[in-house]
Amino acid sequence: AFISIFVISGQLPQLLLFVTRFGELTSSFALKLSFTDKLYQFLNFVQATLLAPKGHLVMIDGFPTYQLQEVTTFSIIGIILLIAVVVSFILNRKNNFAKFSFLWVIFSILLLLIIGWGTTENGLILYSLYFSFAYLTLYYLLLKKIFKNRKVFVAVTVILIIGVFVFNMKEVINIFNFAIKYY
Repeated sequence: AFISIFVISGQLPQLLLFVTRFGELTSSFALKLSFTDKLYQFLNFVQATLLAPKGHLVMIDGFPTYQLQEVTTFSIIGIILLIAVVVSFILNRKNNFAKFSFLWVIFSILLLLIIGWGTTENGLILYSLYFSFAYLTLYYLLLKKIFKNRKVFVAVTVILIIGVFVFNMKEVINIFNFAIKYY
């Protein structure tokens, strides 16, 4: 039945070229990176779900590019945020959206840390766009659980939003300055 569906739908060449296509797909796996290097990048990715990663000017063949700095150390902020996600899930384990978000976090761990998808590019910033909602949801639920008083919760949330905005604005300004100067 499986092969019949491929033949009827005209996708038999895709099935026959599976080995070649699989090689193309796995080209972004970090087959040559150690687990430690993937862990550095994953923790930096977790940090990037909330805080902008640092970038810098790099000249390639005489052309200016703005690239992420290479990740070569553990991100303490990433470790703290990952712990916060786990604590949030434990405290909110009966909440269905917390369950869904935590499953998405586990999927990010499997895909980015264990398999190493995308780690050859160093940074995983693109993947922070895919997975950040799950992390942000769990950060929010943790704050809501910790600060039961609504006024305190709102005040802490606003202070954290302003802090994240101020911290990230520096990198946004750097990117704009680069764009204005070179483009």
